[in-house]
Amino acid sequence: MRFRQFCGFCLGLLGTWCMWQLGVGLAHFIHATVDISIPSIMVEPTIVMRTTSAVAAFLAGLAALTERKGGAWLAGISTFLFACVTLEIFHGNYNIDVWRDDYIYLSILTVLFLTLVVFRREEAEREEGMTDALSDEVHSDTAGAW
Repeated sequence: MRFRQFCGFCLGLLGTWCMWQLGVGLAHFIHATVDISIPSIMVEPTIVMRTTSAVAAFLAGLAALTERKGGAWLAGISTFLFACVTLEIFHGNYNIDVWRDDYIYLSILTVLFLTLVVFRREEAEREEGMTDALSDEVHSDTAGAW
């Protein structure tokens, strides 16, 4: 397993963990609140952004693990949405116990996103160099034959 695939695996695990946490948190909130409807909770912007971020992180990890294109872009979208949620929590509440976990997850998500972007560029440069060397070798072989 290459390092980029390992980062994709970690990104998928982080997305799964965030989805699980969101589900458990919503279940506790719905259970503790009597007069709340589930559809009204599911359209709150914070919940929608957190859910979208977790799903995008999972799909980005899956794309990077299977070496598909677009994994880094999905990780970037996930990081941006999670950053918006974290900044909104930080802005609304100055208690570190509330936003500490989100800040840690955001840091890990950002590192994984940047790793996917950097290693994608390095792999593309290596492949480009190999194709250039291969085409130079083919041209030199055909020039000697004439």
